[in-house]
Amino acid sequence: MSFLIEILIIVGIYLFGGISLGYYAVRHRLSQDIRNLGSGSVGARNVGRFLGWRWMLAVFLADFCKGALVVGLTNILDTSPILTQLAMVAVVIGHIWPVQLSFRGGRGIATTIGAMMAFDYLIVVVVIAITALIYLTTRKFTIGGLLAVSFSPLIALLLQNSTANIIVLAILVCILLFTHRRYIYHFVRGYQKVDV
Repeated sequence: MSFLIEILIIVGIYLFGGISLGYYAVRHRLSQDIRNLGSGSVGARNVGRFLGWRWMLAVFLADFCKGALVVGLTNILDTSPILTQLAMVAVVIGHIWPVQLSFRGGRGIATTIGAMMAFDYLIVVVVIAITALIYLTTRKFTIGGLLAVSFSPLIALLLQNSTANIIVLAILVCILLFTHRRYIYHFVRGYQKVDV
């Protein structure tokens, strides 16, 4: 596969990542822009505030499947490892900063978890277990999920993933921590209610 084709594939994956069910669902059902409501995110949690839990679940699954589909296809097509790694980053960046939505998308958790599931499902199993443990002790689901995902590079190391894979996971963690920076700031300061 030529370098130019790989670049076009990555660009296509980025654009695919920017397709947001949450945005279009709220636009269709309420004739409003979800980016101007609640936390401003097009993700599942914010959509659920206005359309209910069924739409929250649907949006979560759609965002999850974006990541899983992209990485799964690169695995099925037996592309180079670096293309798979770049695809993971591209689909998440596309979801968070979609050009078609003026670079205002979701926070990236569901899409990242979906990509990680297709990449190495054992990492996700451990992340879910850690999330559950943190939630049981803190009753904070978002912070539990963020902390658990932050361990994914270490989990990958323990599972003997390649250095390149670990670096890609670390990049994804940094992106997620950046998109949740406001939540993390307020959590550290002890505020009780923060939109995410």
